[in-house]
Amino acid sequence: MERPMIRRTFIRFLFWALILYTAVSATAVLGVQFGLIPVPPRKIAAADNQAAQKGLEAHFSERAFAEQFVREYFFWTKGKESSRAERLSPFLHNNMDVQAGLDFKQADWESYARYVAAWDIKERPDRSGVIDVTVFAETILTKVGNAKMQKRVDRYMVVPIKKVGNSYLVADTPYLVAPPVPSSRQLPEGQDEKEQGEAVNEEIRSQVETFMKSFWKVYTTGEPQEIAYFQKIVRPPPD
Repeated sequence: MERPMIRRTFIRFLFWALILYTAVSATAVLGVQFGLIPVPPRKIAAADNQAAQKGLEAHFSERAFAEQFVREYFFWTKGKESSRAERLSPFLHNNMDVQAGLDFKQADWESYARYVAAWDIKERPDRSGVIDVTVFAETILTKVGNAKMQKRVDRYMVVPIKKVGNSYLVADTPYLVAPPVPSSRQLPEGQDEKEQGEAVNEEIRSQVETFMKSFWKVYTTGEPQEIAYFQKIVRPPPD
């Protein structure tokens, strides 16, 4: 008889502890929400937000620089190579080819970029400070001497850039890469959420479920004497 009595006492204690915890938690949430409980400022969170903001600003400037360069890179007109070299000059370091690697001696098409957008940004692992920005460019090519003959060509270009002062410079000759493709035509399946909490044996679980069912039934429909039964602390008999 002593062991079942201890179990019943433990189950009741566990239940009322849960009720008390729920009440305290709800009161605390309401107190914080209505300003009754002061909450100290989170200095660490503010510092993290500032660091994240700086990171976003850095990526934004890297993206903007690379996109502007690619727009000028894919804009040329036959016979006006000097104009292109002048437009590219602010993006290139002193030892770099003025045409950024292109040769227009046998060019049959003229070009301009209708749309550009950065696709990926990666810092090189060699700690050289060079950042490879992959940029997508939708270009329109026009046949030299035949303005009605046009075609669209989509390209992906890697632009190596490096920070110099408050801006960037193209650190090496840009190069074309194959367009990225998904590894599969199927979307990845979502991972099942793991159940949290510690497992209990079937006997205790059954006793708790039975107690909860009987409690709510008596608590909502029972007489005061029956309700008082659940509030009474049962002490185990002395040895």
